[in-house]
Amino acid sequence: MNWQEIEEKYPESLKKVTNFSFHDYFYDEEYGLPNEDRFLYDFFDEQNLFVAVFPTYYLDAWEYTINGEGKKNLGNIKRTEAEEIAFLKAFEILEEKLKK
Repeated sequence: MNWQEIEEKYPESLKKVTNFSFHDYFYDEEYGLPNEDRFLYDFFDEQNLFVAVFPTYYLDAWEYTINGEGKKNLGNIKRTEAEEIAFLKAFEILEEKLKK
């Protein structure tokens, strides 16, 4: 994840994620967050934003949903790239919720 981008676009969400309880992760020294983005599944679960990234029916592309809605076909990219796109959308949704 590009934490600088997250900080600029979603500052309230970044505050929330930095308070999240981490376990055995390797950390990004600048932001004190795990280098492995997979922890974000657990983080967003705690925020009631359930991110799912999965292959398409024909296994030729990746899709994601958040809370089972908004199925987005991301094309033929790597799973980690699809996860990053889905997490960015989840940060956007969380930021909107936190600002209300």
